[in-house]
Amino acid sequence: APPAAAQVTRTLTLSATGNNGDRDPATPGLQVNEGDSVTITLTLSGLTDGAFASDTGAFGGTATNGQDYDGPSETGMGVRRVIYESRTLNPSKLSEGLTYTITDDSAAEPDETITLAVPTFNYLSGSDTITRGDPLTITIRANDGYTAPAVTPAPTADNPAARAARVKAPAAAIARGIGQLAADAVARRVGGDGDGGGRVGLWTGGGGISTDGERDNIAYDGDTSALHIGVDRRWRGGRIGFSVAQSGADMDFGADNLDADVTSVHPYLSRAFGDKRFWLTVGHGSGDAELTEGNAAPIKTDLSITTAALGLSIAPRDGVELSAAAVHTRAKLDAASAGARALPSTTADATRLSAAAELSRELATGARPFLTVKVRHDSGDDEQGTAGDLGGGVEWETPTVFFRLEGVAHVGGDGGEEQRFGLTLRRSFGELGLSLNLAADGTGVDAARLLHGEWRF
Repeated sequence: APPAAAQVTRTLTLSATGNNGDRDPATPGLQVNEGDSVTITLTLSGLTDGAFASDTGAFGGTATNGQDYDGPSETGMGVRRVIYESRTLNPSKLSEGLTYTITDDSAAEPDETITLAVPTFNYLSGSDTITRGDPLTITIRANDGYTAPAVTPAPTADNPAARAARVKAPAAAIARGIGQLAADAVARRVGGDGDGGGRVGLWTGGGGISTDGERDNIAYDGDTSALHIGVDRRWRGGRIGFSVAQSGADMDFGADNLDADVTSVHPYLSRAFGDKRFWLTVGHGSGDAELTEGNAAPIKTDLSITTAALGLSIAPRDGVELSAAAVHTRAKLDAASAGARALPSTTADATRLSAAAELSRELATGARPFLTVKVRHDSGDDEQGTAGDLGGGVEWETPTVFFRLEGVAHVGGDGGEEQRFGLTLRRSFGELGLSLNLAADGTGVDAARLLHGEWRF
């Protein structure tokens, strides 16, 4: 009998060819650009005298067939292919190649991959041993301006820098709320319905803002409130004075919380030039902040707030008022620690530019419905972007009584979302004016912090 044929070990491999794209030295394997093509080849080394059948090899990666690339289906890539060859055939025929076209889309997305494991081959006949090569990975290089989002690591006991980065967005949101409430209090005081009366005025006013947003994968939401007590006098067609404010804020982010209480002083002035009114205020305050991380002991620190704001309003005709304002606020948390957990000195900034138009018309009943459209652009260390707010309501006024009901809601765009609902009632008794402001936000109605009064001499 003839001697048995010697058993030979043969290798089944996958390979890929194509234009090497904009290479990243840290990424191994073939890299192709969008719009290029790549040929994937399945090869059996040497000659064989038998027939073989393949089982399914595993496709994977982050790219999607039909969306990120076009080509034969996974089962057409030789994965469920039956190969019949003999010793008499050319070795080059012991390979199978299929071409894939990479889609050139406009989506800003990261690098994506196509991976394929070498299929498992079983003998139908023959005695050689077949081994499988390594899996194949092809990288599709991003070309549409994709920027990977910044990821802030969660704080740990030995990572104070991560803790400072994580607290920056909620601290900026608190700063924005305190600065915006100060600007609103001054604008309301020097505006048309707060500027009547005699030469010297004493006033109180308050407000609240409920906000939520996200920055660097850190989502936050909470409330900020403030109560102002001020004194001023008429000055060159406007007013000059100052207010003392007590502000409080409570901001949640993840399982953590930042709580703050600040006392601040805000000098201000305003001037009227015909139908135009200009106002300016600056402020500085200090207080306490408390950072709570889960169930750990809170980190207590000192907090300072600095604010600058200016605004302009124009009433070109009855029933039309146009306004614009700019508010910038900075919060500074001093270095502090609780046991082994430390918080470095941290600053956070928030800036808002806004423009608004209020349209109103007086009815025969004396009521004046109004519509407010506002566009604002937020920048700083909390959520950034441009957003639109839409508000409306009705007001009614007599020589001794003033009533105003209004609501404002976020209607689109980027930036943090803010919603509020307000009711103002004022009754005058000679030189004494008493106001009650009620405002509702995401947490409900708070009347005490929004009590407003004014004494005019």
